[in-house]
Amino acid sequence: MEKNLLVQLTSEELSNLIYKSVKSVFSEQQTTEEYLTRKQACKMLSISFNTFTNYVNKGHLIKYKIDNRVYVKRSDIINFLESNRIG
Repeated sequence: MEKNLLVQLTSEELSNLIYKSVKSVFSEQQTTEEYLTRKQACKMLSISFNTFTNYVNKGHLIKYKIDNRVYVKRSDIINFLESNRIG
């Protein structure tokens, strides 16, 4: 038999609960690290190459270079976005 529980939450508490639940599901699904090219990272963040370079130079994102290609971890981008989250 399933129990239903009614709890009064503020909109902020509900928002945080949903955020933590969704984050938990996504972190469990991500088993291997994904690396993005500069172009993919810029597209994901909707920024220019110059802004991307500024983020790397300021230490907001860590770049990995293989031959002449530059990569960043998808998880680093997500962490960067979360650290700059408003609200």
